[in-house]
Amino acid sequence: MSIYLAQIGAGALNMTNYNGAVTMGQTNWNTNAAGFNSSATGTLTLPSAKTEIWCHFYVDNGAVSTFTAVDNAFLRVRNNADGRDLLRALCTDGAMTLQAWNGSSWVQLGSSSITFAFEGNPFLLDIHIKLGNSDGEFEVFIGNELRLSFYGDTITNASTSFDQVIITDPSTNTGNYSFGEILVCDEYTVGAKLTQPNISADGADTAWTGAYTTVDEIGSYSDADLITVGTVGTLRSFVVNDMPALFDPAGAYYIAAVSVNLRARYSGGAPNNVSPYLRSDGINYYGGIKTLTTSFAWYGQIWETDPDTGYAWDESAYNSIQIGVRSET
Repeated sequence: MSIYLAQIGAGALNMTNYNGAVTMGQTNWNTNAAGFNSSATGTLTLPSAKTEIWCHFYVDNGAVSTFTAVDNAFLRVRNNADGRDLLRALCTDGAMTLQAWNGSSWVQLGSSSITFAFEGNPFLLDIHIKLGNSDGEFEVFIGNELRLSFYGDTITNASTSFDQVIITDPSTNTGNYSFGEILVCDEYTVGAKLTQPNISADGADTAWTGAYTTVDEIGSYSDADLITVGTVGTLRSFVVNDMPALFDPAGAYYIAAVSVNLRARYSGGAPNNVSPYLRSDGINYYGGIKTLTTSFAWYGQIWETDPDTGYAWDESAYNSIQIGVRSET
């Protein structure tokens, strides 16, 4: 499995590309006091052009039960290099249709549509897109049930691949509109779960200034709650809670990946970059260096295998890790 985005929440979507993965968004998926209207868009730039993608997310639009199309969609794929959109799942007044761009206009794929009300409920969607002349697929699952599909020719213009996935609020109304538990990858996502454990104690590396309790929030966070460092190459790690039992019976799942995410900025002088890391079996494994700015933003790194063994994660290995950050030049 290649995971391009694993994001617990998005009060305002933040899906900037990094290292084949992405910047992380807000950690509380259903909190957005300012509302979330049709101008809110999250664009994920993929590490290379793709012909197939799976997208999994919850959506909650609060008190808004119907949608008026404003040339937006829950999800669309785009070939940004060619400058054109390819496919989209469009909502208009509560009905969803699957559409393709034929070079001059959007055309519906197949004759089916589905109607549903979102008011007051978070809905779980899994959307699968595969480009193909005869074997293309466009599927929408709601609550793990296949509700809308098209099989056949999904290549309707000169582009035969896409390099961006775009999630958008399709409503012209302003409500407490939120997306959450967002997963974008190249494998089947129906039934997938994302979980965010909280920081529970200091780890082995404690050189930064500030207590772990200032950065242990689950849900709402404040940029005023922080730890600081003034020297390059300084480490800080944290113990996190064990993996929760996501299914019944406990343990009846596999861990596809572990993502370490942080929100950071620099104050104008060195150190002005950071690298997230995992501590597995007593050894630190560092992700790529993240280039900071003077404004707070989210950064992260995804490990799809245990770096200590090179094999898939298991619950025991996960429960023994620490997560951390190192200051960089």
